[in-house]
Amino acid sequence: MDRSMEFQDIFPLKFKYSFEDYRSLMRCILMKSLYDSDVKSSSRYQGMYKGNYFNECWSIKFGFYSGIYGIVLREVKDSAGVFELYYFPSANDELLGSVSLFEAVLAGESDFLTKVRNFSAHEELLNNFCVATIYLKPQEQGMALSFKTKLRDRLYAKDGVRIEGKQIIAKEGLDKNFPCFRVSLAFMNFLHIALCKIYEPRYESFEIYKKAARAVIYDKDRNLKSKEDPLCGEIFVNLIYGEDADDGRIKFNDKSFKKLSGSAALSKFLLRLAKEDKKQIFMQGGERPNFFIITGYLGSGKTKFIQNFIEHETAQNRFTGIIQNEIGKIGLDGALLDAKYALVEIDEGCVCCSMAGQIKLAISQLKPKKPDSIVLETTGVANPFNILSELNEIKDAVNLCAIVTVVDGANFLKERGRSKIMLEQIKAADVIVLNKIDLISPEQKERIRQALIQN
Repeated sequence: MDRSMEFQDIFPLKFKYSFEDYRSLMRCILMKSLYDSDVKSSSRYQGMYKGNYFNECWSIKFGFYSGIYGIVLREVKDSAGVFELYYFPSANDELLGSVSLFEAVLAGESDFLTKVRNFSAHEELLNNFCVATIYLKPQEQGMALSFKTKLRDRLYAKDGVRIEGKQIIAKEGLDKNFPCFRVSLAFMNFLHIALCKIYEPRYESFEIYKKAARAVIYDKDRNLKSKEDPLCGEIFVNLIYGEDADDGRIKFNDKSFKKLSGSAALSKFLLRLAKEDKKQIFMQGGERPNFFIITGYLGSGKTKFIQNFIEHETAQNRFTGIIQNEIGKIGLDGALLDAKYALVEIDEGCVCCSMAGQIKLAISQLKPKKPDSIVLETTGVANPFNILSELNEIKDAVNLCAIVTVVDGANFLKERGRSKIMLEQIKAADVIVLNKIDLISPEQKERIRQALIQN
């Protein structure tokens, strides 16, 4: 298998199995996959958004369903990162009829999708809509991955539900009948394809367990009990990638789980899904310009960096197009640039979701000049994570190369504790350029370097 990533590429530090390490690992996997056409096309990825700075969560959209997936790190247990996977139905989602009445009410609120983007900040969303638990544990030369989910999440109303005199749910009737396993497959497939870019999968170590599960039944006083339901089986899947991940295999003490044989129908189905040939014929990048996003906090020196970039490209007989999200204090030399500016407005200093359409238009305006590279200069207070989910709109027009963050070496140490945006720009970076190093000592430079790595 042709692998385009290595573990040290996505996580250059020594992995210490801390909460922040696991959160950073998932962030890196999601972001690196954003630039991989194979992963995106094979998984039918359609967009991604990073939300809630204090309890980082990600919302992701795939082409299989119209709703939005969410993932958040809940805890680190037995040296494994435990992530919760959610599915938030859209207003026209065929699955909306399968969620509980309470979840349907939440999904019908006017600000539901706004909340979904930062779902880990909203307790009512964190306590509902969960479809699976994901366990992730990297080793020296491998990765252990496990999924735990239900075939269906079923909820019964013992006394039924009446609203304004109308019987909405009959006595002993189903309030919720959500196909968790089926819906989880989209994200399972995505993560599997992404990890295959890092390690070879070891299909001989593939394990699947199943156990009977009970549905929940509630009465009019909100007392909860359980009842037998053959459609509520729980599924636990173990996958191993790389050479030495056996020691990292996720273990559990629930003896009611029974290991399925390789000949079981469910085992055959999942193994066929995992082994499916994902090769695609992609448009070669030779005729598409390289696309760079240049970000950096106010005064970091982005505009000067872009000037130097243009001069370097010009010396190589390469033409550069520029899309500006702001006009810097030092303007670009129009004669040197010899291209139209595409000015993109922002909302209150943050790159907004509608920006992707404007970027696409700006690219089309530059295309007649046949640029070899196109550079998007964002405003100094823009969070680059907010635009990542929109890059899918331009992936066929350009080669998505890198987010470059310019860091002000002279002021970083005193400013980093004051600005969340600055830290977000650093987290989003594929390449970090430390600027103004002539104004700092070698000791300060090393302190900044360590701080940047740890961030």
